[in-house]
Amino acid sequence: MKSKDFIPEAKEPIQWGKLTIVNQNLIADKAKTQKDGIYRVRGIMYKVQNNRATYFAIPSGEIVMAAGNFNVSAGSFEGGMGWEDKAKKLLKSIK
Repeated sequence: MKSKDFIPEAKEPIQWGKLTIVNQNLIADKAKTQKDGIYRVRGIMYKVQNNRATYFAIPSGEIVMAAGNFNVSAGSFEGGMGWEDKAKKLLKSIK
C-alpha cells in the first residue's frame, strides 16, 4: 500500500470506483465549491447542482441518486471499458 493511497482520518486505503462513505464525504465537500456540471474523483463520476452532489455514476454501471442520508438507484448503463462516456451522457440528461 502506498502512503498516498491511505486516508489517515479513515484508517483505511482509498477505494477507487466505490461509493463508500469516505468517498461520498469527499465528493460532498468538493461539490460545495463547484459550479453545476459533471465531475470525477477517485473513479466516481458525479453531477453537481446548486453546490450539491445529486447523482453518482460508478464504473460497475450504476447511477445512484443522493436522497438525504440514503442513496437510491436511479438507473444503469453498460459498465466496463468506455464507461465514462456513457455515464457522462446519462448524468447530463438528468434534469
